[in-house]
Amino acid sequence: MNLYDKYIFLLLTIFSARDIVETVNITEGETRTLNCTKEFYDGRDRKWTRKDGGTVFNNRRVLTEDAQLQIIDASVVDAGVYICKNAPQINHIFIVRIQGRSM
Repeated sequence: MNLYDKYIFLLLTIFSARDIVETVNITEGETRTLNCTKEFYDGRDRKWTRKDGGTVFNNRRVLTEDAQLQIIDASVVDAGVYICKNAPQINHIFIVRIQGRSM
């Protein structure tokens, strides 16, 4: 088991069995939207956080009209674990990995 797999295993032991976990691979420079599940959505505002406590939103990570997180012109600083709190006791967890551009 490599270091990344160990990290994911540890991460999964922290969250509830009802949580949704998704790995997202993004190539540097791409724009990608993290779509928080609508399952169990109770109509309240979604809350986005980062597992490391870092800032979620900046000039390249923005909230869309329908409360999804869009990463614009992805770079290595965007890698990490993003959590969308969609309903009480349910999280949609995005493990974002940024890959270099292939030449």
